[in-house]
Amino acid sequence: MGDVVQIYEDYKDHADFLTVYVREAHPTDEWQMKSNLKDDVCYAQPKTLQQRVIIANDFTKRFKFPCPSESTT
Repeated sequence: MGDVVQIYEDYKDHADFLTVYVREAHPTDEWQMKSNLKDDVCYAQPKTLQQRVIIANDFTKRFKFPCPSESTT
């Protein structure tokens, strides 16, 4: 995410940014990475928009993701 954050910081005054959360990369109900366990980012694959919003909001808060977000529940 470091590169995305740097691009956002460099160009936030010149462009609008949108981040789209599509699916969990390594969900607990599929293939899990050890780093997910270490970082305590263990989620099942979301099946509803509300579940996606909860996971995305957790990510932005936990990792202090600076890009603005708009949540729809």
